Parts: sequence; C-alpha cells; structure tokens
Amino acid sequence: MMDFSAIDNSIINKIALVLGGAFVFILIIALILGKLLLLLRLPRGLVQRVVSVLASLGFIYLIVILGDRFF
Repeated sequence: MMDFSAIDNSIINKIALVLGGAFVFILIIALILGKLLLLLRLPRGLVQRVVSVLASLGFIYLIVILGDRFF
C-alpha cells in the first residue's frame, strides 16, 4: 500500500488526491483503449461513444474505490 504520510491529512487534500489520481488514470486508459479500438478498424463515432461511456463509468468506480480506501 502507498504511504501518504507526507501529505497533510486534511479532507481537501485527500479529495484532491482521489479526484486527480482517478482522472489521470482514466485518461491514460481511455487514450490507450481508443487507439486499440481504432486499430480494429471500428468507426470513429462508435469508438468515441464506447470510450466515453467506459471512461465515465470507470471514473465513478475509481472515485468510489479510492474514496472508500482513503476515508
């Protein structure tokens, strides 16, 4: 498990850490997934919709999981 003892234990810092970490992780995964789906020669409109739905659900899921772990 990661050690965040250097971070002040205020609630604002924990919220910023959870939101920032989830956003960056989902952004990287969405970019990779989008490129892989385009390599399969799927239509760009379909790829954009699939990636946006999966990224939205993944972001919500990560916020719940990380929020449960840190709070």
